[in-house]
Amino acid sequence: MCGSLSQLEGFPPPAGAKCPLCGADLSSAKPDVGLGPPPLPMRATEADSYDKIADTVGMVPSKNMKDTVFQAIFIGVGLAVGIGVGALIGGLTGGSAGCFYGLFLGALGGLILSTLISGVILMVRGWKRARSKDHPSV
Repeated sequence: MCGSLSQLEGFPPPAGAKCPLCGADLSSAKPDVGLGPPPLPMRATEADSYDKIADTVGMVPSKNMKDTVFQAIFIGVGLAVGIGVGALIGGLTGGSAGCFYGLFLGALGGLILSTLISGVILMVRGWKRARSKDHPSV
């Protein structure tokens, strides 16, 4: 058969119908499955737009669970390291009172530094993720 039945008007064709191009009998023909106009492109949802902004611009919370877990672990480790370093330095320089203040200041410093460092890491990962979505071959 020469053409697609999806191009014909009205299916099934009436008995004795002939193909307008080649004259073949269409009464026993079956429609082409899956042919027809191409599907419309998917429209970006609000969630897709938010994810794209979160990956490219940054400075907004990411809904990606891997990013959230990574940042929580990174900040927890930074807090523990800050407490340890602060208590050690405070204990060496100021005795037991210095140890307490060092512990507090180390915890604060560890939280601040680990938050900033993990934020920069996640920002770079977001840029890479957004680039790979825009250019799948990269």
